[in-house]
Amino acid sequence: MDLILQAVPLAGAGLILAAYVALQRHWWTSRASGYLWFNLLGALGLTAIAIADGRAGFIILEAVWAG
Repeated sequence: MDLILQAVPLAGAGLILAAYVALQRHWWTSRASGYLWFNLLGALGLTAIAIADGRAGFIILEAVWAG
């Protein structure tokens, strides 16, 4: 379980950062499906861990980011 609590947020942050890099390098636009999916999945992963860990501020931030 502890490994999952470390892997999920790392993967989520990695997806969001990968989308950001792709946007900055003009590989994707902000409307590209890959960009949107990477951001959504990354935010959902971070939200799930925030809920499991009981971090209210982070839950709100990630829920808004995913929405």
